[in-house]
Amino acid sequence: DDQRRAAEAALAPLNKAWRDGGGDFPNDPRGVAAARLALTAQAGDSALLDAAATAAVIYLFKIAHDAPAALAIAEPALERLKAAEHAPRHILLGHTINAAERAGKTALQDKLLKAALASETLKGSPRAQMLSLKVNRLVQLGDLDAALAIREEEQLPVFEALGDKRSLAVTKSGIADILQARGDLDAALAIRRDEELPVYEALGDKRERAVGKGKIADILQARGDLDAALAIRAEEQLPVFEALGDKGELALVKGKIADILQARGDLDAALALHLERLTGAREMGDLGVVGHIRFCCAQIRLQRGDVASGGLETIAEELREAWEAVTKLGRPDGIGAVGALFGQVLAGIGRADDGAAVLETAASAWEKLGRAEEAKHCRELATQVRGGAG
Repeated sequence: DDQRRAAEAALAPLNKAWRDGGGDFPNDPRGVAAARLALTAQAGDSALLDAAATAAVIYLFKIAHDAPAALAIAEPALERLKAAEHAPRHILLGHTINAAERAGKTALQDKLLKAALASETLKGSPRAQMLSLKVNRLVQLGDLDAALAIREEEQLPVFEALGDKRSLAVTKSGIADILQARGDLDAALAIRRDEELPVYEALGDKRERAVGKGKIADILQARGDLDAALAIRAEEQLPVFEALGDKGELALVKGKIADILQARGDLDAALALHLERLTGAREMGDLGVVGHIRFCCAQIRLQRGDVASGGLETIAEELREAWEAVTKLGRPDGIGAVGALFGQVLAGIGRADDGAAVLETAASAWEKLGRAEEAKHCRELATQVRGGAG
């Protein structure tokens, strides 16, 4: 009761002092403090809670990179707003959905997406933006056809009608992502060079240009042009993200550089770079990145022969954490890749039944993605593992 009364007493002057003319709180610790006070108060103002929670989630998720802390405010705030029949800001919903994805809370991610897209108040550009989050989820689940249809049929027409060049570029980048995942590298590269990058250059958007350059580097790397891919990452991405202080993108770029070092055979340097980024990924609560790092570390240890020097238990532990991450996130590509390796390692440490089960799960994931050869290979490995146990 004392906390509630104190929160209610504090909110009035802070509301007056901290909110701007548009009714927004600052995206910094003041927004977090206001949101926590608004949640503690019972006789709260829904508009105030909506504004404070939005600022808090933007700060905690986008700036502090702390997805769990953002969700700790967003979830009760959204429940309170729902009970009050107050439609939350779409930006609050969007960032909460992204935070749920990063933290591996896929049930919450799906629930919020469904509710947001069913809202009659979400129209035009905000709805088209929210559809991007649905596309991301469909890609995670391996449904590339449905994802591409939303990009081309529901988003592009809206942004073209509005003349929104930035959103058009982002949507075309998303189309290129899907084409790239399907293996159509030429079409993806053409979109990135001819339709995406020119827009960011014209807008003077250094961050998005650097992100786009990184996606071109992905294609170059997939084609085997490692030198060019490394020069685009080291010279055109790292300096930009370091100047911006963007920890999330810096961690991703360092991971890509580690992949190139691994492909070149510089395994010790690649492992060191992955381990360097692990602490930051854990601090950000990014389950997907943590899982990817652990998977990469296990691959490198296997490649450099750590099994012979007694490193199998370390490799198994890294793969266990990677497996927990991809299964929690429900990503079939990750389940297939991690499971194919984890199942064999489990068999190697005497857990043949568990290994075979993991391999069968990986096979099902590959089948969901239409990758029959990978699925067949995993099922053959599962049969061998069971046979070896017998």
